[in-house]
Amino acid sequence: MLTRCVGCGSVQWQCLENLTSGKSKGCQRCSKPRQIPRWLDRRLTAAKQRCENPNEKQYARYGGRGIEFRFASVLEAGLWILENVENVRRDLELDRIDTNGHYEPGNLRFVEGVVNRANRRISVIPFFYPDEWPYARSVVTRKLSDGMSREEIIADAQKAVDEKRKNWRLIEARLEFMTYEMRAPDTVLPYRGA
Repeated sequence: MLTRCVGCGSVQWQCLENLTSGKSKGCQRCSKPRQIPRWLDRRLTAAKQRCENPNEKQYARYGGRGIEFRFASVLEAGLWILENVENVRRDLELDRIDTNGHYEPGNLRFVEGVVNRANRRISVIPFFYPDEWPYARSVVTRKLSDGMSREEIIADAQKAVDEKRKNWRLIEARLEFMTYEMRAPDTVLPYRGA
C-alpha cells in the first residue's frame, strides 16, 4: 500500500497488514531516534516479561514470587537507568541489589556476571575457596543447606577422620592444609529449598 507520512510528507510503500496489526512503527525518515539503546530495551523487556507474563518460562522465579516491574514502561526504566545508574555497559549484566526486591528505582545496578550469579537466591557459597573447607564444594553446599555451620562442618570432618570413614585420608589432608580464617566470612548464606 502506498502511504504518505503526515509528519514529513514522504511517500513510501507499506504493508497493509503491518499497518493494521500495529507492527509498523511509522515513518522511518521522521521518527524520533531511539531514546535508549536497543540492547538495554531488550533486557528491560525481558525483565518485564519475567515479572508480568505467566507464560514466560522464568515467571515462577520472578512474578510468581511477587517480584514486580515497578516502572510505567520499559522506556521509563531505561531512561531512569541511563540517568541514575553508574557503569551502564552492554558487557555487564542488569542486577537487582536486593534479590527479593522489585525492578524499581534504587534497586538496580550493572555488574559483572560473576557478581550477578553470586547474588542469586540459590547461592549457598558464592565464592568457594577449597583451602577454607574440609570437604568438596558439593558436600559443603549440602551440609550448609541442611543447616550446619562452618564450625559444625569442620567438627564433622574431624569426626570422619577419627572414625576412619570413607575418604578419611583425603579429609585429613584437607584439614591439615586448611586455612581456618575465611577470606569473606559473610559469603556463607543459609539456604533451604529451591
